[in-house]
Amino acid sequence: MEKYLQSLGYNVDVIDKTKNHKSLSSFDLVENTIVYFDLLGDYYLSEVYDNKPIEVKNEMSKHGNEDVLRIYYLPKITFQEIDLEVLKYFLPHLNYDFITNQFSNNNSIYLNQNKSLLECIGYNGNVKSGVIIVKRHNIYIVEHTNINYLSGQLDPKEFILKDFQAEVLLSFESPENNYFSRQEFVNKIEESLDDETRQKIDKINAQIEEFKNSGVLMHILPLLKQTLKKYETEIDLDSISIIQVDNEYNVILPYFNNMIVPLSHLTKAIYILFTRYPEGIDIKKLYNYKNELRNLYFEISHQENLDKMEQTISDLVELNSNVIYTHISRIKSAFYNLMDKFYADNYIVTSDYGSQIKSIPILLKKEVDEDISDEDISDIVNSIF
Repeated sequence: MEKYLQSLGYNVDVIDKTKNHKSLSSFDLVENTIVYFDLLGDYYLSEVYDNKPIEVKNEMSKHGNEDVLRIYYLPKITFQEIDLEVLKYFLPHLNYDFITNQFSNNNSIYLNQNKSLLECIGYNGNVKSGVIIVKRHNIYIVEHTNINYLSGQLDPKEFILKDFQAEVLLSFESPENNYFSRQEFVNKIEESLDDETRQKIDKINAQIEEFKNSGVLMHILPLLKQTLKKYETEIDLDSISIIQVDNEYNVILPYFNNMIVPLSHLTKAIYILFTRYPEGIDIKKLYNYKNELRNLYFEISHQENLDKMEQTISDLVELNSNVIYTHISRIKSAFYNLMDKFYADNYIVTSDYGSQIKSIPILLKKEVDEDISDEDISDIVNSIF
């Protein structure tokens, strides 16, 4: 595509779309999108486009679905109030008040907003006015200014519309070639999640799509990345792995603004047990932890029927029992309901495929890291050289 555009007389730069920060993958630029930007204040561009995004549908998709091409003129995208709960879900480690202040106080549009978007997609080239074309793993920056318009050069939009209708620019030419598209985190999500968690994820996913379709994503993406970058320089890596349990047996994640993980009494007792054994617990030998688990459950639960509670623990740790897997699934649902999978998978109880030894990944990683002393590292280096 780059060479073809250049052969038509366009000045084109290309950047790798996959360089966006991993934790912002859900806010990535939309496929089949062109965004007009302007750092020069070009009269032509400002007069041609109205406030509403242009949407072009191709009804001849090879897969029987309508493919949509969206065209935005960046300076005329108006900032809309966004659901901060969505941002909190995807960026749970950022201070909620800081996020609120950032977005409520930021009204930067026109030149500043144009510059911010270019910076956040990693572009620092010389093109100052034209279009951003998002196509698979590449982002094309195509120059088009008043000078190009007055000289009679075709507006890039006309070229893009023509080829889109001809299925040249379709993102879905084949399922195999579409490997850079973000998988919908709702689609084929692990079956162990409960209905409430699934519904929340469905709702959040729908809101993200609204951000993309309305063009408001073009406004918030630079702020998100700017905020995230600020916090990245302040992260204490040791604090991420801390899971606190207070005097009332609340499971607290200090790194995520002291977030409390809602768990039922028995599920909470099981999770706290795993926090005490970062190296993991062999599920087939859970009976070895019966007394410790019983004591935790008795201290956490408000039930008065001790015989029933005792039987519950006995059923849980029985050698051929599968009850423990129900609680592991509930732990997973609790974390998936609080934050994006990108973060949640570090805190759930899980194991390598086929292994009976289950652990909390972020605690296991810390355990392994601490086992490797400076002396060990020195020995390894000396053995190499």
